[in-house]
Amino acid sequence: MSEVIAYDENNYSVFEWFEGVAVIRFYPDWCQPCGQNFPVFAELATHYAEVKADIKFGKINIDQSPILTYCRGEKLNQDESNSGLSSQRF
Repeated sequence: MSEVIAYDENNYSVFEWFEGVAVIRFYPDWCQPCGQNFPVFAELATHYAEVKADIKFGKINIDQSPILTYCRGEKLNQDESNSGLSSQRF
């Protein structure tokens, strides 16, 4: 069974240098809908651990890791502008 690993500034490099697909969930503790949909995210992590081992699931608490959240958010914006992709940020 795969676990959803909690990442922060201290251990994120393990996730960042992972060679497979990385699925990262950014969330705050105070967001009720975020907490309600977490079981689905955890179920996906378990399912893909059995089906495809090169997918890693992680989570980052935006309130506990504001620097990491800011840095990854900036990287996401740059990647999207270069690739022609777009996403809606809330």
